This record gives sequence, structure tokens and C-alpha cells, in this order.
Amino acid sequence: MIRFRIGLAVLAALFAVQGERAVVANGPTFDEAAHYAAGYSYWHTGDFRLNVEDPPLAKLLWTLPQFHFDPIPFAPDATEWNESREWGIGNRVLFESGRNWESLLRPARRINLLFGVGVVLLVGIWSRQLTGERRCGFVASACAAFDPNLVAHSAILSTDAAMTFATLLTMFTAWRYLSGPTTGRLNATGIAFGLALGAKFSAVALVPAMLVGLLAFAAKGRTKPHSLIGPVVRVVTLALIVVALLYFVMRLPAWGSGLKYQLVRENFNSASYYFRGDVRSAGWLLYFPAAILWKVPLGTLVLAGVGLLFRRPRFDPATAFVVATVSLFFLALILAKVNLGIRIVLPILPFVYLMAGRFAAPVGQASCLSGSGDRQDACPTWMLRVQMIFVAALVAWIAWAGISSSPFPLVYFNETAPDPPHALGDSNLDWGQGLPALKEYLDREQPGTICLSYCGTAPPEAFGIRCELLPGYGRIGPPTGERVPENAPRVLLAIGVGSIQGTYLNPPDMYRWLDAYTPVARLAGCIRVYDFTDDPVARARLRGLAGASQ
Repeated sequence: MIRFRIGLAVLAALFAVQGERAVVANGPTFDEAAHYAAGYSYWHTGDFRLNVEDPPLAKLLWTLPQFHFDPIPFAPDATEWNESREWGIGNRVLFESGRNWESLLRPARRINLLFGVGVVLLVGIWSRQLTGERRCGFVASACAAFDPNLVAHSAILSTDAAMTFATLLTMFTAWRYLSGPTTGRLNATGIAFGLALGAKFSAVALVPAMLVGLLAFAAKGRTKPHSLIGPVVRVVTLALIVVALLYFVMRLPAWGSGLKYQLVRENFNSASYYFRGDVRSAGWLLYFPAAILWKVPLGTLVLAGVGLLFRRPRFDPATAFVVATVSLFFLALILAKVNLGIRIVLPILPFVYLMAGRFAAPVGQASCLSGSGDRQDACPTWMLRVQMIFVAALVAWIAWAGISSSPFPLVYFNETAPDPPHALGDSNLDWGQGLPALKEYLDREQPGTICLSYCGTAPPEAFGIRCELLPGYGRIGPPTGERVPENAPRVLLAIGVGSIQGTYLNPPDMYRWLDAYTPVARLAGCIRVYDFTDDPVARARLRGLAGASQ
């Protein structure tokens, strides 16, 4: 048992190292300033008007140390506050509070990193309990520790890592209770579900999914469904208490307002999604399956696939509940078609890791999901050796995916992705995180003022970037006044991949002409730099785009 705990601790530490590198290297992503300011405002004012589209759990945790130990000024403009302009307020807090943005964001990101560490540990513990095998726990935990997607969204202020951990904890505690009912396990399930509801509104989809899961549990265990009413009432009651506490009790109606906002937002805020060169507002049913196929390390997918094919599970009732619930939750996310990135289905990935861990059980084990421990006849030693070599090779492949994607895991695609820069967009690739890398490049090259198009809310001037802004998306406030002189000795265009894809531009193909050119630099995986000093045609295009952005 000691060796197992040490092994999990090592994997969690390796995950944290990757996360720390991402914390330091990546600039503010699209939502981070708004998220940070919202969380700080909750503590400072007790008012939850900012960033209503996400519940407060993660935001409260991110900003608690800052508020308690090192308060910053928070006096938003009255008009912005009354109109809940979270983006403008967020940028003022992050870039105009008298503190370096890094000194605010980095400690908060490190708190968020703990959710990812929790996933790494919990998925290993659960895998061992499911299979009775330490090696299964190690493999499942390794899949989590080196998944660039989990690292990326744990290392920025995004609510997806919190939702992933809370969903996994809810399923784990529910499985434990259904496997062996105790009051403590039932209470833990209610608290965990409350944390999920307080992390992200998509957790509401767990309600019908878990009800169907309970029917599967009852059918498998020949249990009368009405006998589950009492436990369900207790879980719901405890979950609501947790949510109420997160809203300081008196502000609980804000949770309902936020949920309503999410449900009706498309009625007044047309969405825009990108998939394989196409931009549309309706989304695609194949989007999330494709995102998992292209962005999860291929070694993990192979292990999960062979684990599913070659480990015939004898599902016990508790496991039937988990399988039914997670499957329906995933289906609900697919049908919702909120195609903003793999982060939306990040809570599904721990269950892929669990499937991957199954294959590490010794050949001949009858059930790797039920935890029964039953075994068939002993297998030849050579088969066990071949199996372990196969597993070890795939785990090494998975580890390489994590290591090679650091410190920019957000832009990771596996070997199956077709033309990664044009396969998926938004938070899969370019979320505005590349400005620090661009600043480092400009400091080396010293080109003077450049042309810049990017999809992000952070102001380039906050990084000391001298630029003439071309059409992009996300700018808060008026554009900077820099201009590239007509006779500039060097003309560079720095452009985010999101602008090339055109997800939020009109027309979407505004920058597709750049496909005919080769960039002189690729920065942070999301910014391309083109040198048009000796290209009068391209320079004329840039002048026209600059005029269109005024």
C-alpha cells in the first residue's frame, strides 16, 4: 500500500511540474480576467452579478488568498458595475490595479492546478478499487498525469478542471455508497454533487443522467426503485446546502439566474463554432467525439480501446450506475452542441483513463470493472510479459505526449489529427494565451511596430507590444494608436490562429489568404509571424485591413 501511495504521489508531482511550466509560460486566456475579477468581487461585495454564466466555486477559491492576505483595490466604475461589464472590470483589476498581472494570475492558477492533482490521485485510487490491481491504478493515474488537456485546463483560470474533479468525486462516492451503503458515503455523495453544481452549470445534466443510472442499478441488483427515494432526497438536500453556502446563503437565487442565463443565452447571443474549416452557429454532433479522438494522447485511446475489447466486464449494480450515468451525461453534452473545445467534455476523460487502466490487469482476470477479483485459469508467463511490455510502451508514449507538449499543452493534438491548425479552434488551440511569447520574440527581433490580429481580451500594450491592430476578436476598450509607417524598414504580421480560422470574424475567411504564405515563426503554438517587408501585395492587403479596423 505504501508503494502504491508513493507511486501516485510521484505521478501527481509530475503533473504539477507540467502544470507549473504552463502557469508561467502562458499569458491570460480569453476569460481569465473576467473570472478573476468576478471571484474577487464576490468576496469584496457579497454580490454575484459578475460572470453569472459560471457558478462561484472555483472563482471563490482562486481569489480567497488574495482577498484575505493581500487585498487589491476594487472600485469599479459605477456604470460598468451597474451594467455588469465583467470584461472591462476584469481588465482593470488585472492590468490597472497597481500589481503585475502575473502576481495576481499565477497564485490563482496554482490553486486551480490542485483540481487536476485531485483527478490524478482519485482516478488512480478508484482504478485500484475497481480492479484490485495496483498496476491498473498506476496506469489510469499516468493517463491523467500526462494528458495535455487536463494539464492545460488545470493551469489556467477555467472552471472546467473544477467540474472534472467534482464530477469524478460524485461518481466515485456514489459508486462507493451503492457498493456498500453507509451514511458517511451517502453524505459524501451529496457534498460532492453540490460541488459539481457549484462548479459549472453543465452539472445540471447529471441529474437526469444519475436518475437513469439509478434505474440501471435497480434493474441490475433487482432492487425496488422506491427504496432509493430516501437516499436521493438526502443527496439533493446536501447538494443544495453546499450550493447555498457557495452563494453565501442569502444570494442563492443568483444560482437560478445563472442557470437561466445559460439556458436562454443563444436567444440573444448568437454562438460561433469552428470545425474542420467550417464556421457555423449550430454546432456538430461529431464535434466532441472528434475532439477526443484528436486531442487525447493516442496511447491513452489505444489502452482504453483494448481494455474495452479484451476485458469482458461483469458489471455489478454499482458499476452499472456509473456506466449509465456517464454515458448519458456525455450524450447530453454532445446533443447540447456547445462546441467551444474539448474542455466542455473534460469531465468525461477520467472515465477514459479508468478504461485504459483496465487493460493493465493480468491476463486471465475475469472482471476488471466489477472489482470482484475472480480469476480464470492461470495464463502463461510469456503472455503476462508481452502484456506488460505493451502497457509500458503505451504509458511511455503517453508520457512523451505530456512532456513534449509542455509548456503549451493547450495546443496539443495527437498523431491522428488532420492538419491540426485547421482541425479545431477556440479553446482547443488559440485562446489568446500567446502574447508573452510574442513579446519575447519581438524583444529579440526588434522590428518596431508590427501588425497584430488576435483573439483575446488581454491588451497587447500591457505586455509592451507595439502594434497596429488589425481586425480580431475580444478587444476590450478602444484600439491602441500605434501605426506601422508606410516606409517601415520591416513589416511583420503577428496573427493568432483563431483569426486565420475566422471563427468570430465577418467574413470568416478574412485571413485565409495567409495559407499561401510560410510564417517565419510559430509562437506558443497559437501565433504565426509573417514577414511582408519585400511583398508589396501583402503590404497593401495589411493597409486595407488596418483601415477596416478603424
